Amino acid sequence: MRQDPPKTKKAMSSDRSSPPKRLWWIYVMVLGISVIVDFFVHRHAHVSWEGIREFFPAFGFVSCIVLVAVAHLVRLVFKRKETYYD
Repeated sequence: MRQDPPKTKKAMSSDRSSPPKRLWWIYVMVLGISVIVDFFVHRHAHVSWEGIREFFPAFGFVSCIVLVAVAHLVRLVFKRKETYYD
């Protein structure tokens, strides 16, 4: 005799489309703490621009923007028509 699965299935963590709110709050808190700590940590800069306050977060942000723009350009180069595989 076959048993039917329960009608209300709790979603697994891999079934969710976005992370739980608690994970976002942990991320925001770690980000905030790291920005605050950056004001009190002495950096041993190898080049002059590394000594600028908040250089690394700004560098990361700009790098992310550039990466997305390059990915968009690559998509335009390799884009195929919808009927390509027909």
